[in-house]
Amino acid sequence: MNNIYVLDNNVLIFLQWCDPHFQFGPIYEWLNGMAQQRRVRIPEVVLGEFKNHERKPWFDSRPHFCMHHDECLFELVNALPDFVDPSKTSEDGDQPLVAAAMSINRELTGTFASGPGIVVSHEQRKKPTSPYLRVPDACDHYQSRCVDFFEMLRTEGVLSI
Repeated sequence: MNNIYVLDNNVLIFLQWCDPHFQFGPIYEWLNGMAQQRRVRIPEVVLGEFKNHERKPWFDSRPHFCMHHDECLFELVNALPDFVDPSKTSEDGDQPLVAAAMSINRELTGTFASGPGIVVSHEQRKKPTSPYLRVPDACDHYQSRCVDFFEMLRTEGVLSI
């Protein structure tokens, strides 16, 4: 079974920062091809968080990237109340991101855990002084994989180092 990657907003921001190297070209077309194969997805809320005026229309014009959440989001929020930071004033894509991977895993394997749905994020684990869980912590709870963009590229044979 092929991996299905769910991208975090910080991956989109990373691509934008690395533009001198990627030049809004081949890496984006590779991602587009993966999305057309339904192997790369971005939750609707995460796409909404992405604000780059040059790149956002490119993603918005390709609806095959977008993934809507389902009841897995409610399961996640109820099971991990410390994964919601009530002080945030805008909609947060972290919960829909992890819920999207859970949904993919449930659909394809019958369980939330250990399936082909992989979260791709550059977020770090919760610090001991923080009261709230982070994306990798929530993935750990559901035994879902969380990798960074470089690991995704290595796994798919795009990056050899």
